[in-house]
Amino acid sequence: MAKKKPTSETVRTYGDYPEGPVRKILTGRRTRSCAGDYPSKKNGVLVPFESLLEGDLVVIMEKDLEIARYWAQPETFRWRDEAGRCRRYTPDFLVLKVDGTRVYREVKLKKQRKRDPNLGGRLPRIEQECATRGARFEFWTEDEICIRTNAR
Repeated sequence: MAKKKPTSETVRTYGDYPEGPVRKILTGRRTRSCAGDYPSKKNGVLVPFESLLEGDLVVIMEKDLEIARYWAQPETFRWRDEAGRCRRYTPDFLVLKVDGTRVYREVKLKKQRKRDPNLGGRLPRIEQECATRGARFEFWTEDEICIRTNAR
C-alpha cells in the first residue's frame, strides 16, 4: 500500500519520517553547489546537505549532546493562501532534542535573510505549520553557525 503524502491537516509522527529528504538534493558541477552527504553516527545514515553552511550545521547537530536525531528536508508544508494559490515550504532540518522538543531549522546566509526576512510572506504560515506539529521554527545564519563551530 502506498504511503499517503502529508498535508497541513496530516501531522507525521517520527516513525513516518523517511531516512532521506522529501525532495531531491541538487548536486553536481552545474549547480555550483557545495552539496554532499555527512556520515551521521547519530542517525545511522548519510545526511544530505545543499551548502557549506548546511554542512557546518549538520556537524554541529551531530556533536550537540542535546540533540537525539535530526532529519534533512523532512517534509513539505502545503497550504492555500488568501488568494487560493497553492503555497509550499520545505524546511532544511527537523531536530528532535533529547528532552522531546522539536525544532524546524532553516539555514540562510545573513544577506539572504536580511533581503527576505519574511520568506516571501510565508513566514507566519510556516510558523503556524510548525506549531501545529508541536515544534518551533528557527533561522540559522553564518553568525550562529560560526559561533557554535568556534565554541567546539
